[in-house]
Amino acid sequence: MNSNAREIKDVFYLMALQGINYIAPLLVLPYLIMVLGAEKFGYIGFSLAVTQYLMLLVDFGFNFTATKRIALAKDNQAELNRIFTSTLYAKIGLLAVSFLALLALAQVPQFAVYRQTMFVMFLTVVGNAFLFVWLFQGLGQIRFIAIFNAIAKLSILPLTFVFVKSEGDYLVAAFLQSSVSIFAMLVSVVYVVKKKWVKIDTFVRKNVISALKESFPIFLSGAATSVYTASFVLVLGYFAVAEAVGQYSAAERIMRGFCWLIFIPVSQAFFPKISALSQSAPNEAKRLIKSSL
Repeated sequence: MNSNAREIKDVFYLMALQGINYIAPLLVLPYLIMVLGAEKFGYIGFSLAVTQYLMLLVDFGFNFTATKRIALAKDNQAELNRIFTSTLYAKIGLLAVSFLALLALAQVPQFAVYRQTMFVMFLTVVGNAFLFVWLFQGLGQIRFIAIFNAIAKLSILPLTFVFVKSEGDYLVAAFLQSSVSIFAMLVSVVYVVKKKWVKIDTFVRKNVISALKESFPIFLSGAATSVYTASFVLVLGYFAVAEAVGQYSAAERIMRGFCWLIFIPVSQAFFPKISALSQSAPNEAKRLIKSSL
């Protein structure tokens, strides 16, 4: 307990903030369903499922690989700058690819009714791309990301009650949902710049390709997992009416909120230390994995 006091404290800290992150949207959820109706809420639910896939593409496993590399190199400023730069440029490229994928998806006739909402919700992908979760986590500062997200949700989501008054305001509701990520991103960027943890180096194509290759297996693993987590909404969007999509996605958001309440804080708090110990004390790393499980 004493040797992992910081990580244990972070777990409870993150659990409290994670609770806010999930409770805040759940408080808005009944209001949105009531005002927008199941059909228009289905537009948002389907678009959210699409953005989850696109965020998976943009993340590309960097929340594991880049986090581990930063945890191992946090005392080497030059190496930190190199890791940050290569990961940043890789994510910018993947963000461009994800937008092209969205353009292609928007051309599917069955998805035409969701087109506008998908483009509005794409702001969530942009915000998530530059949230720098992997940097904060690798440096052992992950609690700040949780704080930024909590502040964003508590600041922006209540505006839903002010600006969403009828089912015709579904695009406004979608914009407010995605604005949470943009606001958290801006706070994160300002914080990183202020702290001067890293600097952006010159673009080196070899380093970017190397970062992508290293993360590719993790990306495949995440993509495989998403088949049974996000695909159901996409399948419903193709075969069923928007009302069915809205009913399903509302129930799913509640269920997943409670499922991730404990898992995410534990994994985010302990992963950087386990990564560092895997090099210096492998047996201790294995023991810590068992303890965290």
